[in-house]
Amino acid sequence: AARGAFQLRQALMPYLYNAAREAFDSGIPLIRPMYLYYPENDLAYANDMYGNFTEYFFGSDSMVVAPVVFPVDKETNLAKTKIWLPPGVWIEKNTGSVIEVTSESSGVIEHDWDITEIPTYIKGGAIIPATFDQSAGNTIGTTLTAYKTLCFELYPPSGSYPSQGNSSAQTGLVYEDDSATTSYIDGDYTLTTVSTSEKSAAGMQITLQAPEKTFSWLPETREFAFVLVNSIPAKSVTMNGQDLPYDDLKTGTSPSYYYDASRVATVIFTGAMPIDKSIAIEIEWAEQSPANFSNLSGLKGILSRSNLALEALNEVQGSPGFFNAAQGSFERLTTLGVSIEEDVASGDFKSAFDALNSFDEKLAAAIQEVQ
Repeated sequence: AARGAFQLRQALMPYLYNAAREAFDSGIPLIRPMYLYYPENDLAYANDMYGNFTEYFFGSDSMVVAPVVFPVDKETNLAKTKIWLPPGVWIEKNTGSVIEVTSESSGVIEHDWDITEIPTYIKGGAIIPATFDQSAGNTIGTTLTAYKTLCFELYPPSGSYPSQGNSSAQTGLVYEDDSATTSYIDGDYTLTTVSTSEKSAAGMQITLQAPEKTFSWLPETREFAFVLVNSIPAKSVTMNGQDLPYDDLKTGTSPSYYYDASRVATVIFTGAMPIDKSIAIEIEWAEQSPANFSNLSGLKGILSRSNLALEALNEVQGSPGFFNAAQGSFERLTTLGVSIEEDVASGDFKSAFDALNSFDEKLAAAIQEVQ
């Protein structure tokens, strides 16, 4: 759990460095109490010494983190917490669950967490910059070296992509300086901006605007990745007018895209790009019917936890399908993501959407089988 937390912090370094610059300019700290943005809401003050309502804004008003400080239940090994989220659309980072808060009281949620999970919620419409410059031997958390890779996690304004008529533009940025001197005071820094637009439910555009100024401490080339959270599969993706190939092996080593069903996300890689070159990406979705993506909320968490549960069962007694070939509902749920990815890779989008729409039914059958 600690290792995962350190790795997550390293990945979020661009986001944290943005917040550090904002703190320098405005005096607003990285960790921000809920009442800073919602002073009129009583529940923004509900945190107490017993560990209730521990949530706070982390780095901006787009991310809420709620540390678990309760002991776990001895039978379930899970800890139950109460969390308050302000009005708006929020996406639970661990599970992809979409929570639409329409009033102060409706923002109170109860959830069970295991020891590996840090409750984190991202506001719909946010673009969270990250990096995947992680390898064995690298110092965790350093910003003394310019990012070789930048990843932008795009969270849909309405909870899922495409938005089906509820579209709104999204914007995000990455701030960089030389990380060693105070020359940023004199304007020696760069901004890389990302924006999105949805012209219709059939597709969307992502635009990365290269920095207006370049410096010697920037790399000549950089790789970019875009992760569209809670999205249906894409039928095609172009970058600067060129079709990108589908990467069914999910290598991410060259310009390409793929559907990661375990994350319920479309992932796009640009390959190495000149640091001063802007990027325009066009995405055509595979399906336009609202019925084909209404069930994406929480699917990421179901797939993750079902696989963890299957591993635990196999260590103790084996799953029902292991002993009886006539059963196997649990196994079919755990392999749902693999099945979806195979369908998308082969171009069989109908079967992929049928599988996406079946996860509620498969979940119910799996629960009944193991009870």
